[in-house]
Amino acid sequence: MTGPLSGFNRFLLARASGRNLFLLLAIAVISFALMAVVITPAFQEATDGLRPFDLNRGISSETMYQELPSYTDRSRSLYIWFAVLDYVYPAAAAAFFALLWAWMFKRAPNRGYERLTKAGVLGIPFIYALIDWLENAGFVFVVFSYPSQYPAIATIAGTLKGIKPFAAQTVLVLTLVFAVVTIVLAWRQRSASN
Repeated sequence: MTGPLSGFNRFLLARASGRNLFLLLAIAVISFALMAVVITPAFQEATDGLRPFDLNRGISSETMYQELPSYTDRSRSLYIWFAVLDYVYPAAAAAFFALLWAWMFKRAPNRGYERLTKAGVLGIPFIYALIDWLENAGFVFVVFSYPSQYPAIATIAGTLKGIKPFAAQTVLVLTLVFAVVTIVLAWRQRSASN
């Protein structure tokens, strides 16, 4: 198989190392921690206790436009930092899971993993990142275009926010399945070689 998908798979498989996994996990954890522990409390202080849209479950267009009058110049400035980190976090998390899968596939090579790789399974974590990035773009647009209102964009961003947990759950479930299969296959290979 040749083409972009083949090159993407080779790229991930070549970089699937413990060091790269640790680095990506560290970036994901640090960026998430900065959003949750540093920026969000400061944002809430500057915005009458409100949290960034990204942290609200089931946020609607109506709710966004009800909350926006409470946004100050300080909260908008903090929202920029939040948004930057909320672009880094899903990228690092997606790359971590894609490399983790590639790392597991290399530890227990088999035809099933080869077929999944050729079918593009290593790209699935990036669907989560894409959904998160598009959601972030919608929220940033809504925040910084206010007082002009774009309810359609706000609704799309809110809808993407609602879809994102399903994408994350899919990645987590696949990770667990791949981990179990990898452990079983590695154990069988060791048993057969003894």
